[in-house]
Amino acid sequence: TRPTVNVEFINPFIDATRNVFSSMCRVEVARKKIFVKDDYKMLGDISGVMGLSGTASGSVVISMSSELARLVVGNMLGEPPAPELTQDVQDATGEIINMIAGQAKASLVKTKYHFTIEIPKVVTGPGHEIEHQPGTPNIVVVFEGAGHDFSLQVCLAANDEEEAAPEQATAPAAT
Repeated sequence: TRPTVNVEFINPFIDATRNVFSSMCRVEVARKKIFVKDDYKMLGDISGVMGLSGTASGSVVISMSSELARLVVGNMLGEPPAPELTQDVQDATGEIINMIAGQAKASLVKTKYHFTIEIPKVVTGPGHEIEHQPGTPNIVVVFEGAGHDFSLQVCLAANDEEEAAPEQATAPAAT
């Protein structure tokens, strides 16, 4: 059987990603594909990770190439892209996931799902891995922006599965 995913969880994060990249990073993005991922390997060189807890808990991750991270952070700061993954690029990547999680949290405030966001963490390095909540589907949304692919990963579950059941839909199979 395919894992079930509460679509109420995913769409606010997709919308927030589009909004943050457009308004703060000055990069228009397009969603390319969505799938369920079953390993921990990240798709980029740098990832911003935000833990979530409350009536829904899990994590959300933005993962991108070094080149895209340097470009969007340069855009945020009104500067040319940094020549490497500087501390400023790492800090701003943490701020990007913070803004995405914060906007999604605000979108979910009118639902029965509420969560608090933790301090963001940033992980760097080609092929790095980030462990997600066991037994919870890890939904990956691949976007394209400024000629680069990047991913949003949402691994979030209602803490009371009986309440969440009426809103669930079957997730697409992993590709």
